[in-house]
Amino acid sequence: MPTATSLPAYRVTNVQDITVPDNTVFKPGETFTKTWRLTNGGGTTWNPDFKLIFYSGDQMGATAVTLGRSVVPNDTVDISV
Repeated sequence: MPTATSLPAYRVTNVQDITVPDNTVFKPGETFTKTWRLTNGGGTTWNPDFKLIFYSGDQMGATAVTLGRSVVPNDTVDISV
């Protein structure tokens, strides 16, 4: 008989590009703002102090971005770098 599994406390789902599609080409030194929409797919509210932390790839000028507001499960937040 299948058993229920618990929902992870912290999980990001449904990441959407809001601005600047992937593979967009910019001139060297040109500035732009990249925004993603993240869904809280976990079972715990993200508090305003939660941060999106740079892990790998192109850093794009930021090492961490604070959420700035609470995000309840299944809600979304836009993060810009």
